[in-house]
Amino acid sequence: MVILMTIAEKLIEARVVLPKNLQIAGYMEGLKKDMIEQNEDIINLYKEEPEFKFEDSPGKLFIN
Repeated sequence: MVILMTIAEKLIEARVVLPKNLQIAGYMEGLKKDMIEQNEDIINLYKEEPEFKFEDSPGKLFIN
């Protein structure tokens, strides 16, 4: 499973998430907070709130 953080429909970051971790209390909130902190400069440039969504598999996801 992959969590995608997008802003203005542009992919900012993607992380692999083990389904078993979703059962841990506070895991998702912590993950989202970390992704926001790691990309704070980009978020500030867009001046929009990031959106998060899940995909079952990364498919043809390429990130540099």
